[in-house]
Amino acid sequence: MIAECEKISTYFDSVTTDFQTYFVIAEGDTVVVSGTGAFLRNGKRFSLISACEVYEFNQAGQIVKIKSFCIEENK
Repeated sequence: MIAECEKISTYFDSVTTDFQTYFVIAEGDTVVVSGTGAFLRNGKRFSLISACEVYEFNQAGQIVKIKSFCIEENK
């Protein structure tokens, strides 16, 4: 898991991002975040996604599970 996170971190270092949050819903030990993410390189957008993230927390408030759903939109 750590290696995958490091790989993702390296990718995000190579692009500029513009994330917009549309809504956040919290219920019990679960939080859902919905929004979009635009990815830019050299000032030009090369990807746009709609995303929904579901975070589950334990009793100590630590994230124990993440589900991520992304749909690439028209560029």
